[in-house]
Amino acid sequence: MSQFDRNKFPTLIVIVGLFSLTILFFWPVIFGGKTLLPADNLFSFEPWRSFAGEFGISVPHNELLSDLILENYVWKRFIVQSIKARQIPLWNPYIFAGLPFLAAGQHSALYPFSVLFYVLPIARAYGYFTVLQLFLAGLFAFIYARVIGLGRLGAAVTAITYMFSAFMIVSVVFTMIIAAAAWLPLLLAMIELIIKRVGENRGDASPPLLYVIFGAVALGLQFLAGHVEISYYVLLVMVFYAAIRLWQLARGSKSANRQINEVGRASFWLIVMVILGLALGAVQIIPLYELVSRSFRQSSASYQQVVEWAYKPRRLIAFIIPDFFGNPSHHSYFDVFSRQAVNVTRDYYGNPISTIYWGIKNYVEGGSYLGILPLLLALIAIFRRRDKYVRIFAGLAAISLAFVFGTPLYALLFYLLPGIKQLHSPFRWIFPYTLSVAVLAGIGAHHCEAQSSKLKAQIGNSRLEIGHKLGWLALLAGLGLVAALGLSLVFPDMVIPFAERAMLSLAKAPEAFADGRMFYSYELRNLLIFGLFVASSGAVLLLARCSVRLPKALGGYEVWKPLALLVLIFDVFVFGHGFNPAVDPKLLDFKPRWWSSSNRMRASTA
Repeated sequence: MSQFDRNKFPTLIVIVGLFSLTILFFWPVIFGGKTLLPADNLFSFEPWRSFAGEFGISVPHNELLSDLILENYVWKRFIVQSIKARQIPLWNPYIFAGLPFLAAGQHSALYPFSVLFYVLPIARAYGYFTVLQLFLAGLFAFIYARVIGLGRLGAAVTAITYMFSAFMIVSVVFTMIIAAAAWLPLLLAMIELIIKRVGENRGDASPPLLYVIFGAVALGLQFLAGHVEISYYVLLVMVFYAAIRLWQLARGSKSANRQINEVGRASFWLIVMVILGLALGAVQIIPLYELVSRSFRQSSASYQQVVEWAYKPRRLIAFIIPDFFGNPSHHSYFDVFSRQAVNVTRDYYGNPISTIYWGIKNYVEGGSYLGILPLLLALIAIFRRRDKYVRIFAGLAAISLAFVFGTPLYALLFYLLPGIKQLHSPFRWIFPYTLSVAVLAGIGAHHCEAQSSKLKAQIGNSRLEIGHKLGWLALLAGLGLVAALGLSLVFPDMVIPFAERAMLSLAKAPEAFADGRMFYSYELRNLLIFGLFVASSGAVLLLARCSVRLPKALGGYEVWKPLALLVLIFDVFVFGHGFNPAVDPKLLDFKPRWWSSSNRMRASTA
């Protein structure tokens, strides 16, 4: 094997690993004969509801995901029927008196990867499409991280964090969102490569045409994915990133003439890239613009109403404990005192319920979890890796959070940018925040890797303290929390009344729990998972300062590196597993009998 092959082989292993993880995560809908479509949700509505008992359906797995079966699936079927009839699906005649279809874009009809829905059974295609888009998100995040100089470990951390983030996993219900969001890291990589090429060549070499073409294609595909809101945010992030990188490029030039020349040429190629990308997506952008310019949404909500749909301060806890406010796929809980699983049947007021959820913002809109280790690594990057990329993504994360929580800063978008008034969802700025933290986590991992290598002497001992202190703090805090939770089980007579008082003091909690015992049992699980991952993440940071290695037969890697990836993977899998459905596709073939025999008899004798 040549030196080139040896250098590329580990990268290939990482890429194959990313793809394998997506397959593993969605195994039931790829190889298990299940479908990602929530077909069981149909049995919440008549006439299917009358036949739910025949299929053993008492409660759908996740009622929050009904849009995927009631809306997106219908769109895909309409497109396939139109293709079979050799017609262009310009108009949807099945809603009211009809309305434009192809112009709306959210169906992703023109997105090249949607071909999966046209050549495969639709029920199977959803699983394949989702796996492909999440893999692309991870692959592109990996590419971007490598472009900015991160090692394979840091790039892998960035990729896994982004592709399995809460934003991505809970957005599977909206196939067009995950498809559009997947392309942003690649677009940033192309911007970075164009600016680097201009800055390094100093005007002496060929222009960055290849990067311009790749970037234009990526931007065009991103528009064809079909979610105009995500596309808007992608463009804003691109402008933000390019503006700061151009400013940094200008600062690095020694003369005013060179500054003007380099920034001018880089700006020119970036503009060309965007124009070509818009041209490639024009087949969708132009009719969509004509449609939205006539939309009632333009003035349908005031600024005050829009910011009311932002996150509330208490939502911050879901950034570290994602199921603290419940989960729409949780219909039972483990009673820690009786050691039995208990089905959810009623709330504190005696009203019937079937799901544990008491959040003000619904779970899909409130998906903000990224894992504990990525947050700690991001903190290390912010405090100890003071480079240009940390400044960019720390700033973008802060701005995004300001929008997510509806601070007055959101008014700048609402009043100054065209079209924003039609977007009533400041909470979707969790998307740029997610990518920002993923990149910062990768930079933090790269920093930890550097401190345990030959670069350690170059960094300086004073700059190593943050990881060491943070590691001990996380390890002790996590173990302390786990120990306290275990000790609390010894005193149920004290714990249960305290838990009930806490439940009654929290808005909407009595609508999700029957009593303090149920509340404590459910939240103990969440706190235990949190404590374990805090402790394990702290252990990873401490081991990063050691030189303990695996046996040569296992690769000879420093122990903390595979351990970091395992902790991260296990964390995001524990969070995301089970949220999306894996349903028997035969449910889609069921056609309700509109009249039972008794109804027909009554009709005949009326």
